[in-house]
Amino acid sequence: MYNHRFLQTFLEKEISRSKRKQVNFCLVLIDVDNFKSFNDLYGHQTGDFILKELCRLLTLCLREYDILARYGGKEFAVVLADTKVNAAVIVAERMREKVAKHIFIINNMKYNVTASFGIAEIASHVDTLKRSDLINNADKALLESKRKRKNRVTVCSQKKKWFR
Repeated sequence: MYNHRFLQTFLEKEISRSKRKQVNFCLVLIDVDNFKSFNDLYGHQTGDFILKELCRLLTLCLREYDILARYGGKEFAVVLADTKVNAAVIVAERMREKVAKHIFIINNMKYNVTASFGIAEIASHVDTLKRSDLINNADKALLESKRKRKNRVTVCSQKKKWFR
């Protein structure tokens, strides 16, 4: 999995590429729900296992040219190249369902985990967004998912209207 620095560099290149080729792309931010309390209750080794298994599950939903990167401690980012927002919602819902339905097993203990998702899009033919704007929009959508009881996918449109 890629790290935060790689993600930042990749986003700059993807913005340039999308403008040059006039194609859309989406950024999906993912946050594991209630992870701090999970770590406190079950320990950091179990938490680390959950994060590794979660990444494996997320990767199964992606194409070979999409990227999954660590964004923060329990936050991840997915860049969906050549993807419009409606298709990104389908991918994010697929990831959300895969995580929610998966039973995480470590040391004969079973755990259920959910995650929240926020999506932002760059439509290169009309947008003048910068990398920081894209990340900010995806983060706002993610926070809206968390605010609405978690385990959701939310999109931030350019007009800041929320929809699912």
